[in-house]
Amino acid sequence: MAASVATHFNYLELKMKSFNTGREYTEAGQIINYEIVDGAILFYDVSRHIPGKITPTESLVDLTELQEWMILLDYYDSGDYDHLPYCQRELVGA
Repeated sequence: MAASVATHFNYLELKMKSFNTGREYTEAGQIINYEIVDGAILFYDVSRHIPGKITPTESLVDLTELQEWMILLDYYDSGDYDHLPYCQRELVGA
């Protein structure tokens, strides 16, 4: 197995899902974009400008969007995620 590779990318280029938590960080609420990639959740809190990667212990296969949101928020709210510099990520399982 090859080592993980650091790479640059733009969150806007990903086909991310989006949801609004309803929290009042902005007039529009708190918008979070995310994508599941190789068992991890890459996310960008649009409202707070926080990018990150969550590596959950539970499987992300065959979940509803609501279940995905709940897992993302559980890890994010507890601070259990890796902060990623904007426009960078580490490829998972490369």
